[in-house]
Formats: sequence, C-alpha cells, structure tokens
Amino acid sequence: MIRIVCLFENPTVQLAARELDRYLTAMGYQGEWELQLGSYAEFGLEAVGTDPTLDDEFAIEFHGGRGYIAGSNPRSILFGAYRFLEVCGARWVRPGKDGNYLQQISCLPENISIKTEAKKRFRAICIEGTVGVEHVLDLIEWMPKVGFNGYYTQFRDGFIFFDRWYSHRGSPVKKPEPFSVETSYEYVARIQAATKERGLMLHAVGHGWTCEPFGVANHGWDEVKAEDIPDSYREVCALVDGKRDVWMGMPLATQLCYSRPDVQTAMVESVVDYLKQNPMTDILHFWLGDYFNNTCECEECRKYPPADYYVRILNQLDARLMEEKIDARVVFLIYYDLLPPPIKERLENPDRFILMFAPITRNYKESFPHGFAVKEAPAYKLNKLDLPSSVDENLAYLWQWEQLFSGDTFVFDYHLMWDHLFDAGGEKISRVLYDDIRNYDSLGLGGLVSCQLQRNAFPTSLAMTTMGRTLWDTDVDFDTLRRDLYAATYGKEHAEAVGKYLATLSRCFDTGAIRFKMPLPEGQLEILLREAVAAIDTFVPTIKANRNACDPCHKKSWELLDIHARIYKNVALSLLAKLEKQEEKAKQIMDEACRIAWKEEDSLSDVLDCHFFDDVMHKRPQL
Repeated sequence: MIRIVCLFENPTVQLAARELDRYLTAMGYQGEWELQLGSYAEFGLEAVGTDPTLDDEFAIEFHGGRGYIAGSNPRSILFGAYRFLEVCGARWVRPGKDGNYLQQISCLPENISIKTEAKKRFRAICIEGTVGVEHVLDLIEWMPKVGFNGYYTQFRDGFIFFDRWYSHRGSPVKKPEPFSVETSYEYVARIQAATKERGLMLHAVGHGWTCEPFGVANHGWDEVKAEDIPDSYREVCALVDGKRDVWMGMPLATQLCYSRPDVQTAMVESVVDYLKQNPMTDILHFWLGDYFNNTCECEECRKYPPADYYVRILNQLDARLMEEKIDARVVFLIYYDLLPPPIKERLENPDRFILMFAPITRNYKESFPHGFAVKEAPAYKLNKLDLPSSVDENLAYLWQWEQLFSGDTFVFDYHLMWDHLFDAGGEKISRVLYDDIRNYDSLGLGGLVSCQLQRNAFPTSLAMTTMGRTLWDTDVDFDTLRRDLYAATYGKEHAEAVGKYLATLSRCFDTGAIRFKMPLPEGQLEILLREAVAAIDTFVPTIKANRNACDPCHKKSWELLDIHARIYKNVALSLLAKLEKQEEKAKQIMDEACRIAWKEEDSLSDVLDCHFFDDVMHKRPQL
C-alpha cells in the first residue's frame, strides 16, 4: 500500500502527494511503503538559500521503503516529488498528451539520498505566441517537473495570444471560433490558479502601463482605429517631430511625456490598483512603450534620458506600495530606449525591485561570454538609438546598469521565440541556451524568464528541458541530459541514432547565415542544406519503421518526427531555391512546408505553433 503523509496543510504539498500516487500507480508499482512530505524545519534541515520564498531546495531520504521529501518551501516539495519519480524511472518528455515516459516497475529503489538547491533564483516562462488555454495549462503542469519555478501571464488579459488560436489566425484549414476579451480574463484566472496551486511565482502584466491608466484598452500589437483613441490620451503621448500622437497606431508602442507629474501619478496609481485587485501577484512587471526612438522631445523630457524619468516613477511607486503595505516585487526593464542608464536618478529601495535585461536584438548563434567582453556602450542620444546586434554590444548596457543597481536581476530572453524554428534539430539553440545560463553568474544575472512560444517541442523538448535543468543546476552535463531525453523520447535503443540525425540537421541549418546573413564560405550554406535533405531521406525509413512503437510516448514521438521530416525537407529545399534566386519556386516550396504543418495541426498542437511557424518561415529568412 502507498502511504504518503503530508506534515502540514498546503495545496502544493497535497498536489505533490497526489502526483506521487498517480504516477507510481501508472508505473505499475503495488508494494508497501511510506513517505512523509514536509518542510526543512520539520526534519531539522538547514537551508542554503537566504529567502525561502525565492530560493528552492529539497532533500530526499528513502531507505528500505520508508523516508521523506523535505523542501525549503511548498513548491520545492513538489520538485522533490518529481525527482523521486525520476529515480524510479519516470521521464517528462514534453508537455501535453503522451508526454510522459513511465517505466514499468515492480519495486522501488532501496536507497535514495539527494540534497540539492536551485542555482538560479528566477526560472520562468512567459506566455507568448498562439495558444489555447489547455496548451498553457499543460505547459504549467510540465514546468515544475524540470525545475521551473515561475510563470508570467503577460498583459492583463492575454487576449492577443488566445485570440490568435481561437480565431485560427492564418489557418487555411480551420474557421474562426467565437472569442471575447471576457473569456480571455477567465482563462488568465484559470492559468494563475494553476500556477499558484503548484506554488510557482506568478509574474504579471508588463505591457499596458502606458495606455490602460489613461482609458485606452491594450490587447496586443494590432493597430487601433484613430477614432477609438480619445484626445485626452493624445495629449499625454510623447512629442515627436512636433506632434503628440499614438505611435504607429499602437498604444502598446507609444511612449508618453514621462516628465509630467500627472502622467507619473496615473501610472503609479494604476499599478497600485492592479495589485490591490490581484493580491496573488508575486512579481509585477512595470514596462514602458514597446518601441524605440519615439521618446518625448518636449523641453522637460529632453533634460535626461528616459531611464531617469522611469526611475523617478519607480521610486514613487515604491512609496505608494509601502503606504498600502503591498509586498509584491516590481520588475523594471532594460530594453530599447531604456538601455542607456539614468544620469541623475537612483532607486531608493533596491530590495523592492528586480532588474530585467531584455536583449531582443541579439543573435542566437553565439552565447553570452564568461564575463563582460565590452563595457562601453554608446552615449545616449535622443531618438537616435542604434539597436545593438551582437551579444557583447547588448551586454555593455547591462554592465553600465549594474554599476548603479546591485539588487536581483534576470534576463528576459527570446531563444525560443523565432530563431529556433530554423534550427531543425533543436540542438544548436539548446547548446547556446546551456552556455548562456552557465555564464549568468559572471554577468551578474540571477536567472531567466523565457519569452517564448508555449508549444515548443518540435521535434523534441531539448531546448526547454535544457533551460529548466540548467537553471536548477549549472553543472549539469549537456550531453548526458540530451542522451537521457532522447532515450526517454524514442527508446534507449534509438537514442544514439536519433541524436546523430538531429545533430546533423542542426549543423546543416545554419541559423546565423539564414537569419542574420552571418558570413559562411562561398557556397557553404548550399552544401549544408543539401546534406540536410540527404540526411532526412536517409533517416525516413528508420522513422517509418518505428511509428507503431508500443509505448504511447515513443509512438507519439516517432509520429512527430515523421511530420517533422516532411516539413523540414521542404524548408531546406525552399532555402536552396532562394539561394539560387528562384524566388517564386522558393515561395511555393515554403508554402508546401506550411501547408503540411497546418494540415497536421491537430497532431502538432502540443509541440508546434503553426501560426508563428508560417509567419517566421515566410518573413524571417535573410538570404
């Protein structure tokens, strides 16, 4: 009989108990054993971390059928439960149906002794892309299994992300379904509840503080009709080229006249109201407009860089939150025109704030270095920012900010937003992620919030798994991790062959050359793409032979790899045609790649964002 004892009442600890029972039963175990779940204090253990609300660690002691899982906080007990199950033979291959590989067992390990702590404090994923609510809930269920401790519900309502899915934006196969802003709020509530049930840190909002406080709705990056913008809003918009107006028709992109006291007060009070109404928020993101070189040029705003006015508002916000006795942490953003640091203003209460570095213009062929290679960034010039493209140029701005702020930091990065879709094997972007994370310490970064497509396991979850595992343990071995994942995904007997195949595809789809025109020797990209086509043709018989694997997780994995081969052969052929200046042929072949994806969308639903795939494949190659 399975006996699990929770030593204190907590929904996350109770969930850990249910997960242990559920998965061990599914693995066929029928023996007798007892496991206690409790806090470090209840087992006389000392924590390594300084803040149990942020720092995660657990210990497992299990000997002769009896033992315990202890955690520094409730979610750490859940982390420990999943690690216990892994020792017993479970693997978390990907989110969604048939995403777990559960080895059948007749007995439990005789002795388990583990004590481990997360190396990085911030380990979260941010909603993006095209999603149904079930996609997000499946992802949140999977995240703690590989060590993530936070989820970020971007915007107040997340409408743009859900609407893309339920309207089937771009789909030639499915018709739009009815959807509303009210429903999106309901979905966000469900997602936040699932996040808190697991004890994960809830990040919220980010975009919208430059329009919502002024009566202008913010549902995404779509243009808003001019007649829907009140004149009162235009009056507070940034003065650019002698005119105050909504930038590019998007309130989301619009900067304001941040030197105005009424603007500052409206933004601060809007944040305070939100946190009063949403007390479960752990980390509130307070961002400015989502564009660059549209900073206010009025006489007062000209006096300092935007960062000075930003810090001034942040200090006012901190004072109001202290008045209201609200403990939520606030994220401030280094991004676009906020890359250059303030000249005069400084944060008065650094403990309230978390610095977030968002290098959206970097490339993902090269990793972060160990330490800052460049520390000088261009001086601020009003509305003449040249966006940095290299990793080192981006990091130079981070170094300058870190001379002024010594509190918590993390990076908000985009490895799995666009570029990874050109890495057909998924191995190069995973290795870049791995090396990035291992160098965070040398750059003063305390973790990662990944701004990414939620459905991101095509053909495997290597990148997401690498992210979660390495943020927990920066000493984890990449090759061991990938071999273990491939064995669980396709079967141990096929892990090496699949690994070689995917490594070949990653090498041949040179994302630097495809996306950023990074130079290769003359004709080299053509040679590589032809090698990719040949590798796919050679491996297809192996894929076909395993499509009817007995284990449901393996069977689904081979089915996905079959679809993947058909799609990416066409992608390679399209890029080859593009290199040969046969633009119409290239388009037709890429259309076929996307047609396959859309046709197979029901099968791909958990692992590939077809809308973004179509968009990226048609718009992002720079050949």
